[in-house]
Amino acid sequence: MRFTYYVKGFECESCARVISRIVSRFPGANFIEADAKSGKIVFECDENDVGLVVKEVGERGFSLHDQPVAGTTAGYASGPEHSLGKAAWLYLNGIFSGGKDFSAERKLMENSLLSFILVIGLGVVVALFLPAKTASAFGDAKILLALLAVGVGANSFAFWHSFTYRRDFTCMGGMMVGMTLGMISGFMAGALVGATNGMFVGSVAGMALGMIVGGYAGKCCGVMGFLEGLMAGLMGGIMGAMTSLMLFNDHLVEFLFLLFAACGMILVALSYMIYKEAGGSPARMPSGFKMLLGNLAVALVIVLVMLFGPRGPIVWAGFG
Repeated sequence: MRFTYYVKGFECESCARVISRIVSRFPGANFIEADAKSGKIVFECDENDVGLVVKEVGERGFSLHDQPVAGTTAGYASGPEHSLGKAAWLYLNGIFSGGKDFSAERKLMENSLLSFILVIGLGVVVALFLPAKTASAFGDAKILLALLAVGVGANSFAFWHSFTYRRDFTCMGGMMVGMTLGMISGFMAGALVGATNGMFVGSVAGMALGMIVGGYAGKCCGVMGFLEGLMAGLMGGIMGAMTSLMLFNDHLVEFLFLLFAACGMILVALSYMIYKEAGGSPARMPSGFKMLLGNLAVALVIVLVMLFGPRGPIVWAGFG
């Protein structure tokens, strides 16, 4: 019997091959047609097997529908009536004004701002229990602590935003999420730890965080997204530490501010892309406690590495 479905997340020939292999595993099944532009697929199989085909295709990150799938935009961020710049502005305005279509994003923003405050407080508490020499160095590096708080807050929003809608990403969207989060989180962590501990420890710390974040964020669309996240975290961690090392005698602090501002803009753009891809779908919001606890745990580990980790021959003044 012949069946026609419209696939959400079907974007390229690779997607067609994945779906074709799933269909061909069933006895007597035959994959007939695939149109990436319309998302239409046609296949033949036993009537008793069609439910299993739909289920297995869904497990690979696609969703099958009887009718053509509408555009992947929602709310203020959708529709041809808005240019990209206008749509992005309406998206940000919707979050800050508390629009009903942005309740998930609004909650994530509030938790991210709270994370920023808690990380600053964490640094103050840690400083109270440090030996005098270490406390002095930590005080000299308070700018790095402020940047750490900014980085945790910004990456937290983007990471948990991707977690909220991870079930609705297309193949390409999921890979972009994994690549961006892996690269940015690894680069920021590597740059900070590289400044206080040197190239080796900075690279290891940046790689570890970037690969974990990128791999987890990218696995929503399968092994391709997982690998994208791992590779991006690997490169970002090393490049972040290398950047700090190369700029020790050439306006390192000023560059870190520029770097974190640029990374923040990229994460905002990623958040808009996530909303444009999956906004309007049922949100799978993480609990505020889980989000804050995870953010504080990451910040605490980075602070402890910055203070007590091994140091290379060239590090931030006071940490040598």
